[in-house]
Amino acid sequence: MESIESELERNIAKRFSEAFRGTYLSVTTEDQWKLGSRNIIVDLVIYNGLFPVAVLEVKKNIDNKNFLARAIEQVRSTISLTNSRFGIVTDNQRFYFYDKSSKE
Repeated sequence: MESIESELERNIAKRFSEAFRGTYLSVTTEDQWKLGSRNIIVDLVIYNGLFPVAVLEVKKNIDNKNFLARAIEQVRSTISLTNSRFGIVTDNQRFYFYDKSSKE
């Protein structure tokens, strides 16, 4: 049985893919990054060609401030790992953006 977050990830990836049609941007789901001996799986990554631009953390419920704070922290550390500029936490209703260059 598929989890709600997996279904959300698919829906969000489809939404972004349609928006990026005809551009150099693309979306990858369940993208894997190596950190030492560990593999980190990122929900969604937006690429400009081969370069990651944004990482997305998908959560089914970001009404809870603790869940949101943990997801934002996870996005911040993933931004460092991938060297992307933006981080996004979403439940497909609300989108919280983090810009590495402004640290907001």
